[in-house]
Amino acid sequence: MFGSIFLASIIQFGEVKGCSDPSIELLEEFKTEIVYLDNTPELFPKGSIKIAASMPPICQVVNSQIEVKFDIDSYGHIVNYKVLSNIPKRVHSKAIKKELMRTPLHKSTWGLKNNKMLVNYIQYKSKT
Repeated sequence: MFGSIFLASIIQFGEVKGCSDPSIELLEEFKTEIVYLDNTPELFPKGSIKIAASMPPICQVVNSQIEVKFDIDSYGHIVNYKVLSNIPKRVHSKAIKKELMRTPLHKSTWGLKNNKMLVNYIQYKSKT
């Protein structure tokens, strides 16, 4: 995964690019970065979240950044899931939610409330 400093310098969120755009470098494998917010502990095993969003027929890529909030019930299921922000709006949000709901959580987090995290889904980086 990219470090946060690395992300800030070469990742643009919300800007749609064509796959042949000379100003970008397509990633061979799209990356997912999780940032836990507001004292939320690590909820998922490192590297376990792999977003698999489909690519439109006309090759376009976009990096998404989504902030979510949710509770975890006593059985380890995510409940009360809410998107707090989404750049760009409604892009990759379904794929991200599906992956979060599917991925097992650390058992020590079962029953935790008001979890917040930022999900960065990265398909390309700028060459500059």
